[in-house]
Amino acid sequence: LHSFPTRRSSDLPYVDRLSARNVFRWVAVPLAFGLMALAFGRELYWVFIYLVCAGLTVGLSMTVSGAVIAEVFGVESLGAIRGYQSAIVVFATAAAPFLMGLYLDAGWSPIFLLMIIEFLTIAAVIFSFRLFRNNEFLPAKQKS
Repeated sequence: LHSFPTRRSSDLPYVDRLSARNVFRWVAVPLAFGLMALAFGRELYWVFIYLVCAGLTVGLSMTVSGAVIAEVFGVESLGAIRGYQSAIVVFATAAAPFLMGLYLDAGWSPIFLLMIIEFLTIAAVIFSFRLFRNNEFLPAKQKS
């Protein structure tokens, strides 16, 4: 018989140690900083800072979203929820260039559009902090 070493809690990924709900609160924060850098930066290197921040947000969201869905809704409906999530992402990816082009053709400033996106990102961060405050948003099987 072989003995397998047990993992300490400090060896576990952050999602397992801190819970997916707590990590999810911070997913959009790098994007908010990146959008601010893009909106207010005047030199070319701010674009690269935005891209790094956007990449961090995408990486965090891909890692944490499945864990949040499993924590909140359970693993029984994981496939259906991920399917809806994928459909929404595909629709948003298709609609965004059309809408941005429409607004730019209408004469809206690119900086103004960035500020709208920044506002929506900050609103999403605030909403996620309020949504998972004190683990109020628990699945039905864990409520007492």
